[in-house]
Amino acid sequence: APPGSMMQVISSLSLTDVMANIQSIPPSPLSQAVSAKSTLENRVAQLLKKASFGMGDHALGSTASRGDRLLSVLVDPVILLNAVQLGFCVDAEGLGLEAACKASEHCFISIYLVELILKVAVCRGSYFRSLWNLLDFGLLLSAIVDSWILDPLTNFGVNVLGNIMLVR
Repeated sequence: APPGSMMQVISSLSLTDVMANIQSIPPSPLSQAVSAKSTLENRVAQLLKKASFGMGDHALGSTASRGDRLLSVLVDPVILLNAVQLGFCVDAEGLGLEAACKASEHCFISIYLVELILKVAVCRGSYFRSLWNLLDFGLLLSAIVDSWILDPLTNFGVNVLGNIMLVR
C-alpha cells in the first residue's frame, strides 16, 4: 500500500487503539433514545406484572394468585360469550331476540357478581388496590343499576318514579 493511504493507517492500528477510539465516541441521540425506550419498556413491564392479577400482597405464587388464575380460566370464556351475545343483541328487535337478550344479560351479570364476590372473599382488602378490579367493580355496579334497578322502574312507567319521589 502507498505510504499515507487508508489501508496503511488501518493496518497500523492495534485492536486496543480501535476499542479506545470506539469507547471515546459520545452516544448518539439515536442510541440514547433506544436506551430510554428500553428503560421505559422495562418499567412498563414491571408495572404490568405487578398489576397483572390485582392481587396486591397475594402476588406471585400464593394461593390467592392461583385461585385468581383458576377463576380467570373459568370466567374468560364467559366474557367471550358475553361479547358474542352483545353482538347479537345490538339488533335484538330486528332478530326477535329481545327476551333472550334480556335473560342472557341477567345471567351474565349474575356470573360476574359471583366472580366479584369470590375475588373479594379471596383477596379481602387488596382487591380494591388494583385498578383493573376497580374497573370491573364499576362496570358491574353500572350493569346492576341499569338492568336490575332502572330497567324495572322504567318498565312500570314514569309514574312509579313520581310515586317514589312523593313517598320520599
